[in-house]
Parts: sequence; C-alpha cells; structure tokens
Amino acid sequence: MPKAAAARAGLLEPWKIALIVLAGLALLAIVVGLLVYFLAFDQKKFFYNATFRINNVPYQPSLKKQTSEEFRQLSMSIETLIHQAFEDHTLKKKMIQSSVVRLSPDEGAVLADAVLVFKFTASDSREALQDSVYSALLRRLRAPVGSLSIDLASYRLSGVAEVFPLLRCSLPLHPALPCGQD
Repeated sequence: MPKAAAARAGLLEPWKIALIVLAGLALLAIVVGLLVYFLAFDQKKFFYNATFRINNVPYQPSLKKQTSEEFRQLSMSIETLIHQAFEDHTLKKKMIQSSVVRLSPDEGAVLADAVLVFKFTASDSREALQDSVYSALLRRLRAPVGSLSIDLASYRLSGVAEVFPLLRCSLPLHPALPCGQD
C-alpha cells in the first residue's frame, strides 16, 4: 500500500528525477553555449575610411590610375604606414586589411583615401572601436613617417555609414555593395 499511495501522491522515482535534472542541465548548457558563441565569437567586419594629406608628394595625373606604377608605390608606402600604426597595438589581431582606394589632388599635395577593415565581435561598441582606431593611427601619423610628410590637421576617420558611396564604387573588398545603386 505505501507504494501505491506514493504513486498517487505524484512522487517520482529517483531515476526519473535524475533524468529531468540532466535534461534541464543539458538545455541550460546549450543556451549558455549559444550565447557565448554569438556574443564572443560571432565576428563582424567594420570598415573605416581614413583620409589625410601628404604634403611632400606633388600630385601627378598618373596617381589617378590605380594601375600606374606611381599609384602602386605611393599606396604601398601608405599601407605600410597604416599597418605600422597597429603593429604594437591590441588591434593588430583585429585588423584584416587596409587599401588605398583613391589619391587625389589637394592644394599641390596628395589627398589619400584608405579603407581599413577590422574584424570585431558583435558585442563590441562601434564608437569605442572607432575611437581606438582613430587614436592608434593618429599616434603613428604624429611620429616621423619616413619619406612622407603628413598634414595632421587633414586627418579624418569615419565609419562605413559615412563613406558608403566611396566603398560601393571603389572597394573591391566588398562585392555585396553594388556600385551606382542607392
């Protein structure tokens, strides 16, 4: 009779209780695992446009063509400078690429437009990251930069939303952005 009374009272056998507890723990582990994955490992690309004037390089019409030797040499120097900015920085492992997308005339000098691509987690603050990228590059531009004389007053860094038309038409890194469509 005690067994029948216990079954009617709704008590479960110990193995059933253990099974329910284990199923609950497994469900909790799956939820925590998914949260960790999406918050810590889900990486997103952040695009920044850096613009600055190079005072000691006179603009030449050949700099307009990305295939010209002059463009390639100057862009290589600029990209090296950008990579050096993040060499000893915590952002070094986050930087994917930098590309000079345009060299244009600016009062007898050259105005360089470069796109910097970083990979950050989805939980990172976009504003804090932009401030960190801006500071690291500014620190490098302030230091002697070899044969390039950078005008610090012309230095600007903006996020992808502010340079979207430039990215769409000039950056081969992002094929999902169709050129010429609004």
